[in-house]
Amino acid sequence: MDQLVFCSHEIDAELVNEALPEVAVSTVYARRSLVEAIVANAQLIGAIVEPDADDDWPAFLASIRRSFPLIPLLVLSDACSDGYACVDPNQPREPLVGAIADFYTTPRPAERRRHHRYEWPLRATIAGSSTVHRIHEISAGGAFLEPASPIPEPRTECEIQVRFQNFTMTTMCEILDPRHVSSRAAPGFGVRFTALSGTAEEFIDSVVTDALARVLLDPTSVPEVPSIDEEEDILAVGDEFSLSL
Repeated sequence: MDQLVFCSHEIDAELVNEALPEVAVSTVYARRSLVEAIVANAQLIGAIVEPDADDDWPAFLASIRRSFPLIPLLVLSDACSDGYACVDPNQPREPLVGAIADFYTTPRPAERRRHHRYEWPLRATIAGSSTVHRIHEISAGGAFLEPASPIPEPRTECEIQVRFQNFTMTTMCEILDPRHVSSRAAPGFGVRFTALSGTAEEFIDSVVTDALARVLLDPTSVPEVPSIDEEEDILAVGDEFSLSL
């Protein structure tokens, strides 16, 4: 069943359940709970949010859209900013239910991510080349690299090393077809991690979701590049990781 998160202090959750009877709606009442719900589920089909009177809600909504561009966001407000799907919550119940139902039936992005992703200033090298690539974004499923040289041959499998703050992750990956991140970004290519252990996936998922939660709760924050305590057992994180010298 599709899952959606709903955050409001004023509107009864039963109204959303009436509009979306075939969707599992998780209702939260605080911004932190909304953040936790979003970062905990990479398969959400949308979020419905009624902002409160706080002045920093516009920055918070912009942070959600920037960090989770594939999650449709419906804002319940009679004074919505440009760029958001918006519904006036003060209208009668029947048209309000219809408007929420219409939001769910609006075509959604075909891409559904298994893992959240985040952008740190990371670097990576691919076996057989001395070129150092800048990583645009990374998740437990793969990464997007901006090339400093010709792009490797697509659909080939090779070893990749990703350098974090004080450790390196080494694993196998498949080179994907080149593309643009956006019209404003440098060209690059994706890699899909093909041999990460479950433990390593959980570790990358945890540091990514932690960074996303920090940014959503404080849009001005800049999460540090992940590091591993040198007193911890590096192998407990995964065989793919080693402390940097």
